[in-house]
Amino acid sequence: MKKKPIYLYSFLIVSILGNFLGLWDLLTGKQVENPAQLLQLQGNVAQEYNQFYDAAFVLNHNPVQIAIHIVGFLILVATFVFLIKKNLFFANVFYIGYSLFTIVVLAYNYLLSQPLYHYFSEPTFRESAQLIPKVLTFAGVGLNAIFLAVVVFKIFRQQKDLNTEDTTI
Repeated sequence: MKKKPIYLYSFLIVSILGNFLGLWDLLTGKQVENPAQLLQLQGNVAQEYNQFYDAAFVLNHNPVQIAIHIVGFLILVATFVFLIKKNLFFANVFYIGYSLFTIVVLAYNYLLSQPLYHYFSEPTFRESAQLIPKVLTFAGVGLNAIFLAVVVFKIFRQQKDLNTEDTTI
């Protein structure tokens, strides 16, 4: 009896949830009128933060971002279909494609957001505002690299097992 690819089911569930939450935010997210007031910022910093927030909202809620999430979701659906049909090789290949796609998208979004930080005149505030996206990007790339490494390892191992089965017959 063959083992079930629990690793791929786990990765797929985490990826579908993450992608769905991102798509949900894109489609239902509303722009806050005065975000600096929510953070109790005052003066020049509040004005800079409001400008930054408005620009970031426009950047993150555009048709390109929606298309990126839809493409990612379609790749995950294809992975799921191949997994259900028990075509593990193509399920692994599509998930590898999804992981690479996600790493590229994370890098793209990180680089695209860098010009937004010019809104902050105070270097300390600018650096602290850049810290969270930097950490999230590195964490996302790291997590997807781990997922990618596990799936690549499993696909090579499965091919090796198939080759040994062929030679014993």
